[in-house]
Amino acid sequence: QIEKEYIEAGWGIYDDTPDMDRAIFCGDCYYGDDSGVMWTYKATGKPIVEQSMSYISEKQDFDIPVWSQAFCKVDDELWLVHGKLNILLKYNIVEDKLYYVDRLAGSLFGMYKYCSLQYVGGNIYFIPIMADKIIYYDIATQKFSYISFPMDQQYAGMAKFRKALTVKEKIYIFPTFYPYILCVNTVNNTVECILDVKKVLAENNIPKSSYIHDVAVYDRNILMCLLYKSNKILLLDIETNNYEIITLGKHEYSTIAIIDDCIFLASAVDSCIDCFSKEDLVYRNTIVDRLCVVSKFDEHHVLLDNNDVPGWAVIDSEYKLIYKNYAQLES
Repeated sequence: QIEKEYIEAGWGIYDDTPDMDRAIFCGDCYYGDDSGVMWTYKATGKPIVEQSMSYISEKQDFDIPVWSQAFCKVDDELWLVHGKLNILLKYNIVEDKLYYVDRLAGSLFGMYKYCSLQYVGGNIYFIPIMADKIIYYDIATQKFSYISFPMDQQYAGMAKFRKALTVKEKIYIFPTFYPYILCVNTVNNTVECILDVKKVLAENNIPKSSYIHDVAVYDRNILMCLLYKSNKILLLDIETNNYEIITLGKHEYSTIAIIDDCIFLASAVDSCIDCFSKEDLVYRNTIVDRLCVVSKFDEHHVLLDNNDVPGWAVIDSEYKLIYKNYAQLES
């Protein structure tokens, strides 16, 4: 309805093409959220109006729905970072109550600060997206501390990291635009750069636009790092920090999950999930006729989250449907 009214009003250009450059060239002014398009448009010298909650006065009263940017489960509690406000919340599952815990450093208003919360040894670690430091919160003492990582000014304000994975007492953090995979030792709360991903991509003639989009534990010391919209996987040995790049399947994949003896790879563009043997990486089967993302539900089950319509399901390594919500199709 909004689209129809805009076209009929005739006071703007309705561009339904995928050509971003055309829109930037034709437009007289940019209005919208902070994005790559906004910064490209700004470089033209033409005016921009940024839509941002950070300009709302902190003294102003208003209602904001609670939604999570990142969360982790500790016993019967979910700890979460709000998606719009720079605050830490705690939801008690048994009581069905939400509690305000504390405000995080920086402005009260902010989006995309953290991509993941990892609980290790009594501390909750806040893994940055846009933030410039790693925060950890001691649940017992209710105090925040900070861990710095090598920070070139060119990455300030950029999406630095996308994923984090805890293996034993170490947290591995995987970059978007930041060059390195980081390893946080939670025993002494130090950080180490273990692999220069940008260098690896260049040495293997992989486009610079590629990045690690999803990660899964392959075996005790090996992580499978899936490069976005490709069938290339970086095998990282976290004992030696050595790596190998392999090709698996024939689609452009977005997510990976490993359970029992099966590897699931979900296509980013085609409505399918390919399954491979964990032991010898041989193709087994293709399942699901719709666009999904996959993630590990537990040691023996995979969660399928439907991209096209609301709905999700849980299956086992033999592709047997264990549970589905009402929106998920029977197949």
